[in-house]
Amino acid sequence: MRTVHHWVADDLIAHFRTPGRHLRFDVSAIERFLSQRTRAPITPQRQPRFDVLVVASGKVRTQLRRSLAGLISGCPDDPYTALVLAGSLQPRCVVLEAGALRDLDAEAYAKAITTGLPAATLFWFGNSTAPGAGAIQVARDGSSLRYDIERLMGSEQRSTSRRSSSPRRETSAKQSKS
Repeated sequence: MRTVHHWVADDLIAHFRTPGRHLRFDVSAIERFLSQRTRAPITPQRQPRFDVLVVASGKVRTQLRRSLAGLISGCPDDPYTALVLAGSLQPRCVVLEAGALRDLDAEAYAKAITTGLPAATLFWFGNSTAPGAGAIQVARDGSSLRYDIERLMGSEQRSTSRRSSSPRRETSAKQSKS
């Protein structure tokens, strides 16, 4: 593993460091580096992109991972990592939770997300007031958030994700039986 650190020290591979000093690499930089060092063609094997990026902390993070299972590939540990992932993975939806942004200017953070991802939909999760940066949809609980995201993504995403009951679906099903 020290070999990678030597390549970084010699500026042979593009990288950046997180505030915690961990190394991070863009997939395309790794592919470029490998294609320069080997004679064999490199076939890119990309991970599926994030459809939903969740920026949350603590118990809320755990709750959202359960509520949105099948819609997200994971949740970054901190809001700074989320900004990096948002730029490189281009998610269709970003869920922001106040607790994760408590040490930051939530309005400036939301504006950075909307500027970098103009096509993405932002959801504010929780009971606190959403920041006033652009059009942000508000969700109070995990099941209604899941319903809104699935509706936004359309039937293609819904068929591949795990089904969960939503209060809105149950209500409409009860009304159709009467």
